[in-house]
Amino acid sequence: MLKNREGIISVESGVRTWQLFIQHDLFDDLWLFIHPVIVSQGERLFALANKRFTMNLTSSKTYSNGVLGLYYSK
Repeated sequence: MLKNREGIISVESGVRTWQLFIQHDLFDDLWLFIHPVIVSQGERLFALANKRFTMNLTSSKTYSNGVLGLYYSK
């Protein structure tokens, strides 16, 4: 199983792909990028999560365009 092997697998994808990864607990770390825009509707990243995850904010970065990057680990 890839999850048990040493190394990094990076998945840059849309919300639906990440919903499946979260639903099936197929991640160790998570970068969230918060963009400074107002959206009245949208997809919820953790909508399919069927259990709680304890995650720790490991680091954060504010980019020059106002985007906030939050790096969480389990």
